Amino acid sequence: MKNSFDKKTVDEASRWVLAHENGLEAEQKKAFDEWIAKDPTHEACFIECQSSWTGLDFMQFWTPQASEDPDPNLFIGNERRIFWRWLPYTALAACLALLFGYLYTPSSDSTSSYDVEYHNSDFAGGKRHFLPDGSSFYLKDNSRIEVDFGSDSRNLFLAQGEAIFEVAHDKARPFKVTTTKAQVIALGTIFSVNTDSELCEVYVAEGRVRLDSNTSQESGENKKRNLIPELKAGHKATVDVSSPISAIEPIPFTDAEYSQKTTWKDEIIDLVSAPLSEIIRQFNLRNDQKIRISDNSLQDMRMSVTVSPENQQEFLNLLELTANVSIESDINGLIIISRK
Repeated sequence: MKNSFDKKTVDEASRWVLAHENGLEAEQKKAFDEWIAKDPTHEACFIECQSSWTGLDFMQFWTPQASEDPDPNLFIGNERRIFWRWLPYTALAACLALLFGYLYTPSSDSTSSYDVEYHNSDFAGGKRHFLPDGSSFYLKDNSRIEVDFGSDSRNLFLAQGEAIFEVAHDKARPFKVTTTKAQVIALGTIFSVNTDSELCEVYVAEGRVRLDSNTSQESGENKKRNLIPELKAGHKATVDVSSPISAIEPIPFTDAEYSQKTTWKDEIIDLVSAPLSEIIRQFNLRNDQKIRISDNSLQDMRMSVTVSPENQQEFLNLLELTANVSIESDINGLIIISRK
């Protein structure tokens, strides 16, 4: 189903996509940050515009100058995307026109429902999905989630696996994530839910959530019960779905524990309109062989990329073929990127 962004938001987001790919001046960057902060749907719409454009087949724009072809398995997932800001302006403009038609569907009801099901079994690591209200979630591999948004509700059913949620604040529409035995209700927070095995685990990184039993699984007089009135940031709770639900005590967790618990989210590098310096930094965090950009003019070159850290060399091969840069290694094995 198409996302329900309004015409004005899509138009503004499309203009910002174009501005990013041409390079932002300091004042433009400030204006963009203010636009993003103004409404949580702005970031979601901007990401959709970026993803829809960069999800197109990039191969047609390649003009290899070496005999070795890029590895076709470099890009992961259903939305294979990498975008360079020096692509022809006319191609970008035409694509944004198509993108506008894809994202905007005129409707007299601005709160039309949004129903979609997400599967993540195509690649390792988590991919970030944006929702119309500005909320987002990372879905672990071999996971499945169903989303049902209405004018007065935001309901998600985590049927399998694990997800991390970042929730946009909306008092009028509580954000509910339901599993086989429990329901998590949040207004504005970051939390993770894991439904693997016989346990349902909830970790709250920011804000607070309420933990209820799942009404569809309970029977008798206790058909719906509040398990924890308020699970605060830095605390976790575990529901054993193999036994009757009893009182649950919140347990504090450390930053290290949470990082270890959600490490799968960072198993791929998934960045939108990021400077080359940030992409290289992400590679350096995940690989033993380090990379250095020797030419400062390359630091801010922006691109969007979804790539496995294991494919570092393939990424560099592609960069060298398309970006007019030279990739060399020094005597210590350090990879150096410079202009040709």
